[in-house]
Amino acid sequence: MDYGHYPILGISVPSDHHAQALAAAQAADRLGYGRVSVSSTPSAAQILDDSSATSTDVASLDPWTATAWIAGGTKNVKVRADYRTLDQGQAMVLARAAASLDLLADGRAELAITTHEDDVVDRLTEATAIIRATWDAASRVPLSFVGDFNRVSEAPRGPAPAHAMTIWMGGVTEPELVAAGELADGWIVNAQELLTSDGTLDLHALAQHLSTVDRTAVAMGRDPREIRRNITVNPGVIEGLAEREARRSAQAMAALVGAGIAEISLATTDIELIEFVADQVWPLALELVAAQRDADGTMVGVAKNIVARAQRTSGVDYDSVPAQLRDRMVEPGDPHYGNFTSTYMRGGSPALVLRPRTAEDVAAAVTWAKTQPVELSIRSAGHGISGKSTNRGGIIIDLRELREIEIIDESAGLVRVGPGAQWAEVAAELNPYSLAISSGDSGSVGVGGLATVGGIGFFSRDHGLTIDYIRALEIVTADGRIVRASETENPELFWGMRGAGPNFGIVTSFEFQARKIGLIGFAQLQFAVDDLTTFLADFGQVVEDSERDVTMFLVMGKPQPGQPLIAQVYGAVNSSDAEVIVDRLQPFANLAPMVGQTVYLTTYSGAIGAPHVGPQQGQGNPVSRAGAARHISRELAREIEVLIRSGQTYFFQIRTAGGAASDVDEEATAFSPRDAQFHLLAMGSSMPRLERAWEPLAEHLSGYYLNMDTDLHPERVRAAFTQATWGRLVALKQEWDPQNVFRDNFNIAPDAQV
Repeated sequence: MDYGHYPILGISVPSDHHAQALAAAQAADRLGYGRVSVSSTPSAAQILDDSSATSTDVASLDPWTATAWIAGGTKNVKVRADYRTLDQGQAMVLARAAASLDLLADGRAELAITTHEDDVVDRLTEATAIIRATWDAASRVPLSFVGDFNRVSEAPRGPAPAHAMTIWMGGVTEPELVAAGELADGWIVNAQELLTSDGTLDLHALAQHLSTVDRTAVAMGRDPREIRRNITVNPGVIEGLAEREARRSAQAMAALVGAGIAEISLATTDIELIEFVADQVWPLALELVAAQRDADGTMVGVAKNIVARAQRTSGVDYDSVPAQLRDRMVEPGDPHYGNFTSTYMRGGSPALVLRPRTAEDVAAAVTWAKTQPVELSIRSAGHGISGKSTNRGGIIIDLRELREIEIIDESAGLVRVGPGAQWAEVAAELNPYSLAISSGDSGSVGVGGLATVGGIGFFSRDHGLTIDYIRALEIVTADGRIVRASETENPELFWGMRGAGPNFGIVTSFEFQARKIGLIGFAQLQFAVDDLTTFLADFGQVVEDSERDVTMFLVMGKPQPGQPLIAQVYGAVNSSDAEVIVDRLQPFANLAPMVGQTVYLTTYSGAIGAPHVGPQQGQGNPVSRAGAARHISRELAREIEVLIRSGQTYFFQIRTAGGAASDVDEEATAFSPRDAQFHLLAMGSSMPRLERAWEPLAEHLSGYYLNMDTDLHPERVRAAFTQATWGRLVALKQEWDPQNVFRDNFNIAPDAQV
């Protein structure tokens, strides 16, 4: 029977003959295959692909290691080793290794386990329990387990995989089928075990095996549709494939899907064959499957287990989620739900997380989500201070799979970047071309959240804000359309997306014009400060007097009893000349007695740090206030000192702009205020207390940077923009999002007063 799973095409390669295996995997990755599995023994097809191999060849490389190597050489395709034996009782070691590979491969690893000993079901039951418990990194309780084959005592859990990692089992013996039905997320069968005497597939035997898996699943209270089915098949078994007859081959593959096989892995390293199937066979097979499913009324999607269904939020129609999103939706009760609830700073408990991979997926997600009676949040990397990329009881569209980074035109510096990429990844990708995009001060920040609001980074004074690098945008609008915006296409939308973008649509692709950047000077200077008012006022004046190639920030923490105040000044000098760097930094070094300094030449990639790897684990509820200032006057500096000494802020920062950022006309983008040379941020644990301590600063400030403030009441949002900008933004909202679908942000309501 057709279980309605989304069909996936893969290849199976041997762990031996590693050069061929990697080349085939890279071809599959490039051509859009869904999976590369690594076998420990060459199949007949793989032997035929290699004229030097013989039927007695056996793999000499560990398939798990080979899988990791292939993962490192590919970008999108899922990887799996078939199989990992658990006879030595090392389930926890394997769980950690699998999660580590999944993290390093950006959520592309899967796990297949088996045992060659007796007591198959009992051994795999124990192993599966330990593996899933190890992955439950959200639990703070150490893991202890005493079984017949495994013992674990007070062991720390984790790491958690990057995604809801699938556990596969295989085999056609009764115990192996029972284990799959009871425990597995997927069942694998090798076509060699299903061949008749004339070399054709025995579909009757396949149906019997599937029936055993299904009966066992039902007996355990499971829906058989929870379990995906994968077949590894010699291409010669697919009717018409040897003759390169696309239609016959497609019909044979569609028949396998109709028989219950969702995933077909061709055991081959023949790149010509891999290309032929991808280009001419598989698209036709998908059309045949879709037509048959429409005729039969087949429900599409992997069924959720009973634990997950019991925890669903009332009112959310989970079963109507668009088909292309069902295999990647995450909900309460899923084993890895905890990986998707939190952001960098906050915890959440969403009713559903949708994980699109394409602009079309995002459009489907928006179209569906707006029909549901709950809040909708958008997440790029989850680093935002406001915490608006998670929620409680709502829907999240998580964009982290849209992380493409592509050089469009090296000579012009044109770069295409997905919203889910982190800025450290962008910087690393551009570094070999001596290109960079100014992007805040942390590499773990996501592209989407920063590049639609502003982007105050280490080149702001020299090259402007991040939004000033944008040349075009691909946007999913509130009505589910995919549109392009630039100076010549939807120009008013292009204007608004650069400064207030989260209100009008979801950017699924940015086109930036990066700048040529060589080595830069990066400095971290620590000062012991007695007279903080004078220090801050002098810092502001030094910044204003500096050349534009200098962009320095300031950060301070809470005062410590009996210790002097410590201020750190850090940032970049856009020069590779050591004498220039020292000359530019000397006025900062003279501000106060230094207690520490680090100055070095580095790349921009080296300056902003590494990307965040793995799930976000924030659990707090920080609050913040932000404001912009043209100058750090002595009066403002005095109020800042009072604020810091009050102890109501544990993190205070001044980011500097001006220069090139202020050269841009106020009306050229929606970002305000352009004339501000300083952007202040104070974070605390109590909004009422922080608000009282912040209030004396207000008369010295004008506007604020929206990404830094957690007070997003309508009057505060209104205060961030000039009157002229506000009127244009409200009109833009009325045109592009009149139903206020995108409201879980610094919201500009379509009915707001102008």
